[in-house]
Amino acid sequence: MVDASSLSDDDIRLLARGTLNAWETLGSGVGKLLLVYPVKVCKHCAEVHVGPSGHKARLCGVFKYESWRGTHFWKKAEVDDLVPPKIVWHRRPQDPPVLVDEGRGYYGHAPAVVDLCSKAGAIAPSKYSYMMKVDGLSAPLV
Repeated sequence: MVDASSLSDDDIRLLARGTLNAWETLGSGVGKLLLVYPVKVCKHCAEVHVGPSGHKARLCGVFKYESWRGTHFWKKAEVDDLVPPKIVWHRRPQDPPVLVDEGRGYYGHAPAVVDLCSKAGAIAPSKYSYMMKVDGLSAPLV
């Protein structure tokens, strides 16, 4: 492990670019694997099943506070089910210092990895522009 204070700005920028590339490669790779292998996730719990069909070995919602107690509710897995992006609010220069709940539709947000890498100097891929609302408005979807 390298001491962070010994890294130059160029080293940090390079590390951020590499991390962002790895994040994109991971998502792309999982997406391609999902096309080849059948993967299902339970809509109610964290159970994942790789293979031809979902199992019935363990009941879903076995705790009292879970109202759906019984069988799993399987759905086809997506990339975000297997590699969930932790979303953080992306504070832009024009936003107030304290973000309030009423402005949720106007504030930008992004996966934490993308936000962290962009703050370290990496350029976020254009597919995140509409989420981050960098210039204040959502970018058109392409």
